Amino acid sequence: EKIMAQEAMKKAREDTSALWQQKAQAIEKDLKQLEDTFKVLPKEDPQIPGLNQQAQAKQAEYQKIAQDRQQDLEKLNSAQLIESYKRVRDATTAVAQRMGYTHVFCNRSFDRPMETVTVATTLQELLARPIVAGIASDDITKAVMADLKLE
Repeated sequence: EKIMAQEAMKKAREDTSALWQQKAQAIEKDLKQLEDTFKVLPKEDPQIPGLNQQAQAKQAEYQKIAQDRQQDLEKLNSAQLIESYKRVRDATTAVAQRMGYTHVFCNRSFDRPMETVTVATTLQELLARPIVAGIASDDITKAVMADLKLE
């Protein structure tokens, strides 16, 4: 969580979100213009069917943008989670070696690739890979945090 909260990763998510927001705002502007046109036209105006079709197409485009935005943000979050996990894993390995640990226990090997595209599946993959487990009294979390230069 602390790695994900670092400025570089946070900025990447914010920049991606802002890009999608710009696309959505352009469509919202078009929809507003269509709505304003509807307000001034008489109910029997021959342009209305064509304008209705344009409005429906813009609504569909807006929904597609929302779906694409969600997928893109999920993919970015997932990639950042994987990168964060790799950094924690590498730091944990280095700290464990310095402290003389000889055994690492985990459900899945460190080298098994993670190719997820959603946060939910990424978190499941991460949780299936405990970092290091020693005897119950051993907790190297603070040492790993220090190695990562995190508070």
